[in-house]
Amino acid sequence: MLLNESNINVVLFNSAIYEIFVIAVMYIFISNILELNKIQKRVFLVIFFASMFPLNMFRVIVQYYYEELTNKTIVILLIMFATTVIYISALKIITTLDYLHIFIADMGAQIIAGTFVGGMFILSSKIVNRPWEMLVQLKMSIQNVIIFLSINLITLFICLILKKLILKYTKNFCKEKLKYKWLLWGIVVIFNVGGFIATTAGELSKRNVMITSIGLIICFIFIMYEISWIVRLRKEKQIKEENKILNIENAVMKEYYNTLEYQLERTRKFRHDIEKHMNVISELILNKNEQKNLKKYVTQIEEQYHSLKNINYCGNPVFNAIFLNKQKECENREIELKINIKKFNIENIREMDLIAVISEIIEYAMFRVDKVQPVIEFNCGNNLEDLIIDVEYKAVNSNSNKDKLTVINSVVEKYDGAIVVNKDDNKEEVIVMLSNI
Repeated sequence: MLLNESNINVVLFNSAIYEIFVIAVMYIFISNILELNKIQKRVFLVIFFASMFPLNMFRVIVQYYYEELTNKTIVILLIMFATTVIYISALKIITTLDYLHIFIADMGAQIIAGTFVGGMFILSSKIVNRPWEMLVQLKMSIQNVIIFLSINLITLFICLILKKLILKYTKNFCKEKLKYKWLLWGIVVIFNVGGFIATTAGELSKRNVMITSIGLIICFIFIMYEISWIVRLRKEKQIKEENKILNIENAVMKEYYNTLEYQLERTRKFRHDIEKHMNVISELILNKNEQKNLKKYVTQIEEQYHSLKNINYCGNPVFNAIFLNKQKECENREIELKINIKKFNIENIREMDLIAVISEIIEYAMFRVDKVQPVIEFNCGNNLEDLIIDVEYKAVNSNSNKDKLTVINSVVEKYDGAIVVNKDDNKEEVIVMLSNI
C-alpha cells in the first residue's frame, strides 16, 4: 500500500471533492454546447454522474492504495474505457447527433475541466506548499479548509461565468454542419491518443498493456458503431411514424378542402341566381293570372335552398358534409353511392383519423368499381367494441391490393384494428375494423 489506513478517508474525501468539480464543469460544458433540453439534461446528469463518480473514485483507490498491484495500468485503462463508453453512448442515444459533434464537446469539456479545476488544484498545492500529486493526502486543518473553500468558491464562480460564455459563443454549434471534418477528426484522435498515452505512464511498450490497449480501441469502435446503428434504426422508425401521420393529415386536409370547395360552389350558385329569381317573382306578382305559377316557382326556390343544407347521415356535421361531397364526386363520375350509417359512436377515435379512412376507402372503391354496374355500398357502424367500415362493389378486375391503402393501414395499426378484402366472383368487399375502446 502506498498510504496507511489512517489516510484513507482523507484521500477519498479530497478526491471526491475534486471529482465532483470535474464532473460538474464537464456536465455544464457538454449539456450547454450540445443544447440539451430539460429532460435530456436530467437523464444525462444521472447517467454521467452515476458512471463518472464511482468509476473515477475506484480509479483513485487503485492508483493511491495499490502501488504493487499487478497490471495496475490495465485496470485503470478498463475503468476509463467503461466511463467513456457509458457517457458517449448515452449522449449519442439522447441527442442522436453525429459522433464528431459529441467528441468535440467531450474534448472541450476535458480541456475546460483540466484548465480550471486542475488549475485550481495546482494553485491549492502551491499555497499549502505540497506537491500536487500528494495534495489529496493533505489533512484538513482549519487553515487548509479555509483555503480549499475559497478556491472551490472561485471555481464555482468560474463555472457560472463559463456557462454564460458557452451559451453566448457556441450557440447553434450542434445544428451547424461542420466543415473540414477530417481535420477535426484528426484533432480529436490526436487529443484522445495523447490522453491515452499519458494514462499508460510509459507502460504502453509492455506486451500486455499494448494488447489490452488495441483490444479496447477495437471494442470502443465496435460499440460506437453498434450504438450508431441502433440510433439510426430508431430515427428511421420515427421518420416512418411521422410520415404516416403526415399522410393521414394530408388526406384529411384534402378532404376538408374538397368539401369546403363543394359547399362554397353550391352557395355561390344559389346566390348568383337570387337576382334572377327576384326578377321572375316580381313579374309573377304583377300578373294576377300567374299566381299558381308564382306559388310553384317559390316552392322550387325553397327546394333549391333546402338542398344547400347537408343531409343528416350520422348526426355529425363534419362527416355529413364529407359524405355529401363524396356523393357529389360519385355523381360526377356517374357512380351511385349508397350510404348507410347505423350506430355511429367514435368516442375513442380521432375525428381526423376516421375522416382519412372514410376518404381513402371510398376513393379506392371509386377507382375499383366496374363502370358497367357502377354501384358502391358504404356501411358504417359500431359492433360491440369496434367501429366497422365496409364498402362493397362489383370490381372492374380481381387485381386488388390493400397495400395501396397506405393511410388506412396506418390508422388500423394505430387503433389495433384490421383490414380485410373479400372477393366473390367479380364482387369485392373491403372491411376496416377500428378498436373503439
